[in-house]
Amino acid sequence: MGGLKIEEKIKELNEYTDDVTKQMLQHSVEKKRKFEKLKARAYYMKLIALFLSSVFLVYVYKTIVLPYSHSTELMISIFLDGSIYFMFVFIIGGLYGGIRYVDKKKDEAEDKYHAIRCEIVDKSKDLWKEPVQWRERQRVFEMMKKEYDVNLYHESK
Repeated sequence: MGGLKIEEKIKELNEYTDDVTKQMLQHSVEKKRKFEKLKARAYYMKLIALFLSSVFLVYVYKTIVLPYSHSTELMISIFLDGSIYFMFVFIIGGLYGGIRYVDKKKDEAEDKYHAIRCEIVDKSKDLWKEPVQWRERQRVFEMMKKEYDVNLYHESK
């Protein structure tokens, strides 16, 4: 099977599911895992960015706004002179860029996952041609949903 590590549950499918179909099922599992991993990473990066932004705003409020609220010019001057403020802005800006990058990768992974799912759904009549195979298809789809949370019953996300 070309060096592709096949999941045990997929490997154990009977003779009504051929090797090519098993590889397609394996690809769908791998694409789903990649998508889920990137989705979780994006979520946690957003939480960290929200937390750091909140800490930064509270810090700026307590160290600049409260003591120097009488002079906007002085507040801006202190903000621009303080390296801690620049560091916070730099870190939050970098995190924002990272979030945009991971979100883009997550969307690409979701598209690839959806494409392989649609391909399996579209080709299911060819992959399970005989009536006996077609009944087996139902068992395969149930296993994929139960074991890997991959829905092959219909194309919609």
